[in-house]
Amino acid sequence: MLKDSPRSTVNQLASELRLSDSVVKSILDTSIECGLIEAYGTGRGRTYMLSANVYKTKKEKIGYVRHKDIEESRYLELIINMAKSNDYIARAVVVSLLHVDEDKAYKLLKQLVIKGKLIPVNKGRYSKYRYFNK
Repeated sequence: MLKDSPRSTVNQLASELRLSDSVVKSILDTSIECGLIEAYGTGRGRTYMLSANVYKTKKEKIGYVRHKDIEESRYLELIINMAKSNDYIARAVVVSLLHVDEDKAYKLLKQLVIKGKLIPVNKGRYSKYRYFNK
């Protein structure tokens, strides 16, 4: 199922497989330890996809890279779009939007500040950012 629907959550997998969330979570945890699955994000928004070890042929490796990297390459674009449509964007919003941890969200926001796309409104853990339209 993860090959057909990469970046699936526990709830999505449990529903599709008609198993309980706890059973699916246990299977996923074991598969992660074996190196068969990779997890992204935290909490209920955590998503899973097959690891590079599963993709053996050259053609299948392209599929892995496509599923993994396309989403990450769009992170900055998604943050900018969210900032454009709201007065402010905060780190917690980025965590929720992209299913990344707080450190990754901070680094992404900082990249956009350095590029001049966002302006920090205040400082500290709960800082907010505003889209800067040149």
